[in-house]
Amino acid sequence: MTDDLHPDPLRRALAVAAQEVRPTPDLLHRVRRGGRRRVRRRRLLAGALAALLLAGGATGVVHLHRPPAVAPLTGVADLLLDQPTRGDLADDRDWLDEVLATYERTRDDSPVHGLGLTDRPAGEPHVTWAGTTPAGPAAAVVQRMWSRHDRPSAFIRFIGTDAAGQPESLGSDVFGPPQEPFGWASRAFLTGPDRDVLVVLDVGDEVEWSPQRVYHTDGYTRTDWRPVRFADGAGVVRVPPQRDRYAVAIRDGSGTYLTIGNLTDPEVVPHDPGLNWRTPPSAGSQPARFPVEPHGARLDQESHNLTCGNLGRGDRPFNLASATDWMAYGRTPAGELFVATDLKVGGDPVRTVVCIQPVDASTHPADGEVIQVYGDEVDPTAVLPVRVRLPGDRGWLVARKDAALSYLDDDGRWQPAGRHAALLPPGASRARVDDTEVPLG
Repeated sequence: MTDDLHPDPLRRALAVAAQEVRPTPDLLHRVRRGGRRRVRRRRLLAGALAALLLAGGATGVVHLHRPPAVAPLTGVADLLLDQPTRGDLADDRDWLDEVLATYERTRDDSPVHGLGLTDRPAGEPHVTWAGTTPAGPAAAVVQRMWSRHDRPSAFIRFIGTDAAGQPESLGSDVFGPPQEPFGWASRAFLTGPDRDVLVVLDVGDEVEWSPQRVYHTDGYTRTDWRPVRFADGAGVVRVPPQRDRYAVAIRDGSGTYLTIGNLTDPEVVPHDPGLNWRTPPSAGSQPARFPVEPHGARLDQESHNLTCGNLGRGDRPFNLASATDWMAYGRTPAGELFVATDLKVGGDPVRTVVCIQPVDASTHPADGEVIQVYGDEVDPTAVLPVRVRLPGDRGWLVARKDAALSYLDDDGRWQPAGRHAALLPPGASRARVDDTEVPLG
């Protein structure tokens, strides 16, 4: 599972516009009534046009529907749209022409094009920043657009330089109107063949950046925030290579995370199926479910209701029913409900997270009452890909789909532990997956 935006470009794009598609209960009736009204309007319009032509008075154009002449926006979008081009390449006409040509050629390559968010320009494209970076020239282009129902928006496309020295599109995003925002309003992007240069457009506020998350057994955090230094319209920062493993982050002065526009760049956020234990392993299938005996088979609904909060010591809580690949659930020897599942944050590799609800917690415990435990990066090729020691002598949570599991007890005898997933005693030193032994610890 992931608590970041979904990495698939199409599903991300659908999320941008999904809030605009809200069918009403009387939709069919309204469609029928609207059809009758359109027939009457067309008859009236035809008669009016005929009268104008007969009178020799066809001096105007009849507009059935016309949006305002200017798409009004506020805040960051208007600043980027209305300011003169900034950056040390702002007067390089050749580079600006290349940028605009690349923009025109690739604008409709964005996933949001299929949702109608780039179909109706409300102004000319504007290069809001063009500058030199350690990875070659780069730029950001913005253009006013009309979205559905004549909502104003701004489309932004980021342009960089590829390994051959040619302009390339790096990603895109949308700014929606402040009263009903949509899109992620990105004003930063990664450029270079290795995506190792971060460019943050300057809109007047403080920004910090962090190269990676640090994972602990009880969560993950970022402790290495560093300021972005702005000059001539942007901050340009060398970062670790982000191609195929997106881990860098930025936040503003209030601590709010900001989106990086390469989220539509498949070179930055690759698809990672994790352990690929879905049932069946295909689109639209359900996560594999592993009740851990002796109590797991009776905990299906309770496992859905458990919420893990404060995953990243500040990130939003998630409901474990949203697991994307697999879930294992049961009770500890003390009677605590536990749920384990896959966790993917940004472009980081998939890990296992286990959430444990204390026995004395209410039906909906507070975030701080749920114990969270993080495993190492999962290795799909490992004999035992899920192996997490639970705190407080609760034992070992182990899992491998379709495998018969057992463990070596204190007397040196192998004890059966069921199939798929098991909670082994804290003193277990070795596990057996089918016929293969694996050390614990």
